[in-house]
Amino acid sequence: MIRKGVRRPVVAGVSPFLDRRPVVGWAASEAVRRGLPLRLVHVCQDLRWFGLSRVDRLSGREECYGLRAQGEAVLREVAAAVRLTHPDLEVSATLATGEPAAVLAAESRGAELVVVGTHDQGRFADLVLGSVAREVILRSAAPVVTVPQLDRPARVGEGPVVVGVDGTEVSQAALEFGLEEASRTGVQLYAVHCWLTPPDRADRPLIRDEERRVLAEALAGVGEHHPDVRVVPVLSGADPAEELLCRSRVASLVAVGSRGRRPLAAAVLGSVSRDVVRHSCCPIAVVCPGPPTPRIPKARTAEGVR
Repeated sequence: MIRKGVRRPVVAGVSPFLDRRPVVGWAASEAVRRGLPLRLVHVCQDLRWFGLSRVDRLSGREECYGLRAQGEAVLREVAAAVRLTHPDLEVSATLATGEPAAVLAAESRGAELVVVGTHDQGRFADLVLGSVAREVILRSAAPVVTVPQLDRPARVGEGPVVVGVDGTEVSQAALEFGLEEASRTGVQLYAVHCWLTPPDRADRPLIRDEERRVLAEALAGVGEHHPDVRVVPVLSGADPAEELLCRSRVASLVAVGSRGRRPLAAAVLGSVSRDVVRHSCCPIAVVCPGPPTPRIPKARTAEGVR
């Protein structure tokens, strides 16, 4: 875990299954932009010995040792690649044993940001997202950025930051995150507020005026606190997830809010954030305000993998 007095790092989950370059590359660049260290975390899952014969247990231990050796080799390779492209960046690497989402959630308590990968938009996207990225989002005490598996690198600084705004505390946290990111990368920010178009045309002007007021209130004071960021308010009658996904095609980052770590977290994530994370064409930041996450059992870690 992160010791007191140490700068909170950007934590990157190094997957044994997905292409590691998009996640690690984005995390390293973000750590440089924030002036923070980068912490690489690779997880070897626990092997269960119960019910196995002595021969099976010995074979299982050999397999476990092999996985740990492979994990250490992966971390050394990734850390060396990061130091080559970012020689001034402070990089550390940790090999942990446990359940990946639980380990990364535990790491999040001392992190500034957690970065994980998601599968592409293929047939197994739900399974992969549900197994790690979705659980990390729900448990994390820090903002989580999911980086999709794309044929091209993430467009950092080459597109606007897009934030989903609905006037709630949750979306305000996402807006603040997006503003800081837009300020660091020197791009403009699109604040997108969606509303459902009523079937009765007579009601549409009144409802649109009300939704415009909600958006204006959400953006009040933004110019004073972030004068360097050009904020473009967007009022849309489209489905929120569809609107954000459409804009992700040209964005460098999309930020959304989530009520994670609360009783209805799964339902909230399942509505908009889940769809955006699953199908986005750019990195997605899921930001959750609120109290720290409940205590999670500590994972066994091996520090100092170089």
